Order: sequence, then structure tokens, then C-alpha cells
Amino acid sequence: GVRRSCLDAAHLAESSNPNEEALSYYRKALELMGNRTANNLESWIAIKKSLINLNLITGHFSDALAIAGELLPMVEDRLEKAKLYKSIGVGHFRQGSLRDCISNLMIALKSLDFKFPASDAEMAVMLHSLKASVMFTGSDITKTKASSSGESMRRDSDISEEDKVI
Repeated sequence: GVRRSCLDAAHLAESSNPNEEALSYYRKALELMGNRTANNLESWIAIKKSLINLNLITGHFSDALAIAGELLPMVEDRLEKAKLYKSIGVGHFRQGSLRDCISNLMIALKSLDFKFPASDAEMAVMLHSLKASVMFTGSDITKTKASSSGESMRRDSDISEEDKVI
């Protein structure tokens, strides 16, 4: 019915990149869905996950954090829980809260049995290695690995929305 149409419109809007429009359709679909029940729980969680990603993309970080926090107790799968903690970490990073960012990203990694370095020296080596392999720029151009024909460039528009969130 109408809820299905809202979901279809949200998916279409999201794929064509008017993210604010997709947000409004997902919110409307939730409203039309009514209360969360055992029958609609899977759809409800899927919509909430889409809202998290879209809120992170559009700069609505507090909304993304609130929704992820709401979903955490409902998700039992380790990978799905790690993805939620990653989203929370990204939201905190984008808000400028590095301590909360790192804390949540570490929880995500630990939930996947990531083994952290045992000593500060090992951690320093790991962080130095990460720093050397990752460059952040303030513009909309991201450098990729140099190719044989010289240094290649790509614009943010060439990067999937999901990769931008990571």
C-alpha cells in the first residue's frame, strides 16, 4: 500500500542522491508503519539503518547517533552490532569528539575479535602505519595510489555514498 510506495520512493530517491528527500520518505514510511511489532521488525530495523547512513551523509549526526543507540540493544549479530558501533564512531568523529569516536570504533573492532597491540610501542607502529596509508584532505578531491601514468585523482562524486560514510 502507501507504506510500500513510500519505501519504493525512498529507495529511488536514495539511489539518485537527493538524500534529504530520501530521509523524508523513510521517516514517512516509519510513520505509516506504526508501532514496531514482531511482524514488521525486520523492515523497521532496515529503515532505521538507512536513516543512520543518510543522516551521517547529510550532516544530521545527532540523529544518526540517536538511531544507532536505539538499535544497539535490538541487534544480536556481531557484524551488525560492529557496523552500528562504527556508525556511532563516525558520527562522533564528524562532531569532533575524537575520544568518543575512538572508543566506539574500538568497541566495533573488539566485537569482531580484533587484537589490539599489547604495548604502546606496538600501538605507535600500527598508528604510524595507518597514518602513512591514509590521507585526509579538505577539498572534494581524494588522491588515489599513483599509477604508471602518474598520479590519478577522483572526485567525491566517484565514491559511493557507503564508502563516504566509512
